[in-house]
Amino acid sequence: MSYIDESLAPGETIVARFHLHWTAKGRLILGIVLIPLVVGIFITIYEWLRLRAIELGVTSHRVVYKTGTVRSSAATCFASASSIGSADIATRRSTPLSRTAARAR
Repeated sequence: MSYIDESLAPGETIVARFHLHWTAKGRLILGIVLIPLVVGIFITIYEWLRLRAIELGVTSHRVVYKTGTVRSSAATCFASASSIGSADIATRRSTPLSRTAARAR
């Protein structure tokens, strides 16, 4: 189960999920090109794991951005439907992720 699914508050639903654009995976593509070399294999594994750890999503109440597995960091923007597109969005950034989970409980 993903971080966004696990962190939903009661009554909150996921509106949309997003993935990175293919051009953001430039180092991964470079690693694939360099696979015959040992360095290319390590670059490929590192980039694949790094990109898999990024989660982006919009719920009915929040915008969520989470990165990392070992050193997790999450940013959450709380917004009401009326404040989307205005400057009324409150942002909370926390690191490590365990503090965010403890505060949510």
